[in-house]
Amino acid sequence: MENKHFVAIGKMTIDNLSAEWNIPDLHFIVNKTPSGLFEVTNIELILDSSGETIEDAIEGLIGLTIHYITAAMEKGRGYDEFIEKVNSLTMEEYWREYRNIEFSLARNRKDLSHDIANKVNAAIKNMLAEEITQQIRDMAAGAAKTIISSINIQIATMDLEAA
Repeated sequence: MENKHFVAIGKMTIDNLSAEWNIPDLHFIVNKTPSGLFEVTNIELILDSSGETIEDAIEGLIGLTIHYITAAMEKGRGYDEFIEKVNSLTMEEYWREYRNIEFSLARNRKDLSHDIANKVNAAIKNMLAEEITQQIRDMAAGAAKTIISSINIQIATMDLEAA
């Protein structure tokens, strides 16, 4: 770990690979190498990918992870293989670093859970604001129609009285 410079952590949720499979959230940690490349490691499945950007490295890891899961489930030992990997102590130092980073971020409410919750809450607030704005527009349009209709009735009544 002394040669590692971790710059990011994350989780990936893999849904709908197959209706029969249920894959739990998988965690990864990103290391920036002295050469400037980014290495990303899937901690549960002990998979690595690299790229010139964090995004490229993560994209590579996602592809590798999906390929590995599919191969293990279709041709390998499936969940037994996954359980064997997570039961090994091979990745304990990575987990330790991951947890340290997560709690360091949590101190400032920037951890993954709060960051995602904040984004979801912001999206909900935006949707509510849009919904309220639309309701106000609908009410205003209804009120305007009522006023115009009332004015037209008064004009028609005045025309009849004048005639």
